[in-house]
Amino acid sequence: LALLFKYITACQLIERQVIAIYGPSTPYASSAVQALCNQFGIPHLQIDWGYHQTSRGYALNVHPHYLAFGQALYDYVQKAEYWDTVAVIYSREESLLKFDYLLRTFDQPLMLRKWDVSNDNQKYVIKQFKITQTHFRFIVDIPFWEIQEFLALVSDLNFILLS
Repeated sequence: LALLFKYITACQLIERQVIAIYGPSTPYASSAVQALCNQFGIPHLQIDWGYHQTSRGYALNVHPHYLAFGQALYDYVQKAEYWDTVAVIYSREESLLKFDYLLRTFDQPLMLRKWDVSNDNQKYVIKQFKITQTHFRFIVDIPFWEIQEFLALVSDLNFILLS
């Protein structure tokens, strides 16, 4: 149903003679909108991590490729900051792909933890880091609207962020 809604919305935009369409971010909806844009010769600006190979046609992806992102992140963590441990806190499994290079090549202790506000596990995630005192440096990949809650939990537990 959501896919149909996005497709209808794209059709309505084309009727209004837009010069480009931005989004959507879900793979199936993005593919449907891209096909429509290709049919009418309208640029389609995508906002995904480029982990699926498609014939882009009139599409332009504004994210870096996930492999380039992962390598840049690894270089920053390992070579610029010299982190001896790292924890990745993520909210969606599909977002882990952009950390693939880091996960495969980081040769120090690395921990993955899922952040999920729907089942209250976010408190457990932060408490676990506090109790074990094994990881003090985080890469946080959660929606921007949940960052305030993350920072509040860290503050409530007197967990000091070093970097």
